Formats: sequence, C-alpha cells, structure tokens
Amino acid sequence: MKIDKIIAAVLLLFFLISGLYYAATNSLTSDERTHITVGYMNLHFNDYRFNIEHPPLVKQLAALPLLWMKPNFPIDIYRGSTAGDIAKIFNAFIFNIGNDLDLMLFVCRIPNILISLMLGVFIYLYSKKLNGPFAGIISLSLFVFSPLFLGHSPLVTMDAPVSCFYFVTIYYLMRYFGTENKVFLIITALFFGLSLASKFSAILLIPVLYLLVLVKSFYPIHQEWKINLKEGAWKLIMFTLLLIFTVSFKKSFNLIMPALLIFAASYIFYRKRTLFLKLNYIGRTLLILLVVGFTIVILDYTNYYWFPFHSATKSFFKGFSYFEGHAQFGQDSYLLGVISKTGGWRYYFPLAMILKEPFIALLFFCARAGGIIFKKREDHRKSRAFYCPHWPIYS
Repeated sequence: MKIDKIIAAVLLLFFLISGLYYAATNSLTSDERTHITVGYMNLHFNDYRFNIEHPPLVKQLAALPLLWMKPNFPIDIYRGSTAGDIAKIFNAFIFNIGNDLDLMLFVCRIPNILISLMLGVFIYLYSKKLNGPFAGIISLSLFVFSPLFLGHSPLVTMDAPVSCFYFVTIYYLMRYFGTENKVFLIITALFFGLSLASKFSAILLIPVLYLLVLVKSFYPIHQEWKINLKEGAWKLIMFTLLLIFTVSFKKSFNLIMPALLIFAASYIFYRKRTLFLKLNYIGRTLLILLVVGFTIVILDYTNYYWFPFHSATKSFFKGFSYFEGHAQFGQDSYLLGVISKTGGWRYYFPLAMILKEPFIALLFFCARAGGIIFKKREDHRKSRAFYCPHWPIYS
C-alpha cells in the first residue's frame, strides 16, 4: 500500500472516531428532536405531513436504526394530530415514554457520520485525480480538521449529507465527461436525486448541471451518441413514458422542459450531423440526469398506496414552497453581538466564512484563485477546471 493511502486511511479513521465520540458524548440539539421523530413517522407510518420544510431522506436514514430498536411511540398523541402538533409528539417520543434517549440519539447520528466519511473519501479521490497524491492528502486534511464538518457531521441535520451528495454528483459527472461511460452518467443521476431528497438548496444543482453539460458540448462528442432513429424508437417511447411520469407536476416540468426542447430540436436538425450530435448529447444527458433524479425524489416521497402516481413531485415542491417562504421572510438573526428580527445582513455569509473557516483553508483558496488569475496564457489549457493529464475530461 502506498504511503498516501495509509495517511488517507489514518485521517479518515480519525474523522470516524471523532464523529462517534461526539455522537456518544454530546447532548440533543433542538433540530434533532424534530428530525428523528419525523423520520421515524415517515418510515413507520408512511406519514409525510410533518416538517415539510426539509425533504425526508436524511431524516429517514437517521431513523432507520429505530425500526430495529422498536421504541415506544405516543400513539394516543399522534392519532388525530396535525402538522402543528409535532412538538407534542417529539416531546413525548423522546423524553416522556421511557425510551433510552442516549442510545436512540447515538444510533440515529451514525448514518450522517458515515455519509460524511464518504464525502472525505471522494474529496481525497478527486483531488488525487486532479493533482496527484500529495494534493489528495492536503484536501483530505483540510476536510478532516475542518471545525464545520467535525461539528456538523455527527448531527441529524441536512448540511453534511447534501454536501456529500452534491460533491459526488459533480465528481461522477466529470468522470462521465472524461470517459463517456454511461454508467458514470447513471451514477451521477442517482446522486443528483439523493441531493434533491436531502435538502431543498440542492435544487441549485440544476442550473449547474445545465451549464456544465452545455460547456462540455463545445468539445468533440464521442461517436457513440450517433443515433439510428429506427433502432432507437422503442427506447425513445419508454424514455418518454418515464419523462411523463416524472414531470407530472408543473414545477418539475418547468425545470426539465428546456432539456426536452433541446432533445427534440436535435431530431429537427438530424441531417446536420455536427449540430445534431451536440444538441442530442446536451438534451439526452440532461434528461437522463433530471428524470432519474426526480424519480429518486418521487420514490422517497411516495407512501406507496397509489404507487407510483400518488405523490409524484407535488409533495417535493409543496415543501419547497414552504422553504421559499421561510427563506423570504427569514427569522431572527445574530451577528457580532447584534440581533436582527427583520432583514438580516447581506454580508452575513461571506463574513461567516472568513470567521469560521480555518485560516489555512482560506490561504489555500486565495492562493489557488490567484494562480488561476495570473496563469500564463500558454498554460491556459492545463488551468481549466477538472483538468488532469492522466484523466482526460474532454475527448
């Protein structure tokens, strides 16, 4: 085993032990009361009425060990309850009916720790692919010793999982761009769906995917995308049925429609070979990503009573609308000794990043940004994002 792999394994082991120790020794946070309780109701009762401002996946993963523990549940309080009664339910479930809170909290935190560990693995792999083993170790070290990930990874919250699934989505998309192996495209789509089902802010991945696929189309497209229209007719029919199934709610259709139009336009210009290949590549790649991604969301939300059409993407966007309203009107904010009950501060997040991120991480970020800006013109090709001489991204 090479020395870099040994160092990476030691760093990841440290991160795992740190997360487990934190999970076992730190008390319950306010958000975890809701997430654990709602996740258990999602799994045990197929009930998605509560805490709709967050998608269900992370809550479900956290509550999964409870299905084997079979804790007591306040059925009397739960029956006839409304979405606003969640506080009554989680107070009874967690504190008042004899469940072992310490054990419940520990096992519910383990899935997030493992997901965060996976993020560390992919950070190491990606950085190593781009710039070699030493860069992989540096990137992994910055992740492992980041106070943000050390503090948030062991908690039943959505931040670490969506960071992981978002990053892995981009990782496999770059692998697909480099090899044009459709297996990588499907894996990209699956992790994209997991991102959407983890946190609503992951919807920002959609314009990112559009942009990256569009940029890739400026480079030569592999010949395997050349299509025999007759032989591909049945695949097109099946794909259209899946598309209709996925866009059965207008908001998801609005997001998928541009890709669908590009895909349809490619058949209009199929006699113009170069344009046909590029448009077809863009449309088909995006449709696969979006259709599979939203299918993952549907499968996560559905209660299976009227599978697969009962939930569709309506439940997802109902929660997203609630999230939008919450984000628009905000809540109490605190910054540098001042409390704001109205507008907050536009510079909050940049300042928070400067104050909370380790100095060495900010130093590396600034150094890399400066290197890109002042790179010599003759080295411009090698300074493109995701470039690696041993891992060609563009064919």
